[in-house]
Amino acid sequence: MINLVPCGNDRYDLIRDSEAVFRVGLSVNRLHRERVYLDLLSSNTEAPAWALFSTLRQWAGKPLQVMLDSDHPLIPWLISGGFIRKRRCLEAGVTVAQLKSPLSETAPPQMAKSGEKAYLNCCHALYAYYTMTHQPISPLTATFAEFLSVLPETVYYTCCDGQITHYAFIEPGEDIWEVAYVGSRDLQSFSGFAMALVSLIFQKASHISFECDDTDPAAMALSRMFQVSWEKTFDTFIYT
Repeated sequence: MINLVPCGNDRYDLIRDSEAVFRVGLSVNRLHRERVYLDLLSSNTEAPAWALFSTLRQWAGKPLQVMLDSDHPLIPWLISGGFIRKRRCLEAGVTVAQLKSPLSETAPPQMAKSGEKAYLNCCHALYAYYTMTHQPISPLTATFAEFLSVLPETVYYTCCDGQITHYAFIEPGEDIWEVAYVGSRDLQSFSGFAMALVSLIFQKASHISFECDDTDPAAMALSRMFQVSWEKTFDTFIYT
């Protein structure tokens, strides 16, 4: 039998036959409350993975989620205990030299700031898109107001027939601009928006950083503009 013993700061020792065999951290993400996030604080691959995770799942009362670098040594042990890799995330930093094709001259996207009507429309569009792309892995549980509070204050976007079509929430920096979130209502034409966005950013900065989930088609379209390596990623594992 395995028991959980709290040891402070949301950390727990897993006790088997009076011996601590593994230590974990447990937390809940306020945007994704249907999962309990698991932090693996030990490296004991001799611990009985299946029994440990079954006990944790029963105790938590909801699916468990672990996020690890793709080369983390505990991944085979994690999978042996019933976790399934559900998502890969590329953390990229790129320059003009990594573009697969030269940028063509295109009309720049429009910009809106927090407090403007167009900004709020983009936020509503992203809320729907983010909900859709995260549903199979870690469903969004945040209210729109909670979601709004984590978004950057600048968005670039395009419209068609009076509707927001494509959008990218940006954190401008001195020489590095971060593309924090992207989304689209028309993925077929998103690549044109991505090209216009990248062209605009490279006029103002030498580097672009972004994260790309392989479950997010708009982010994947952005990443395909560049020579980037998927050899090392940040991966999400779920135990249901």
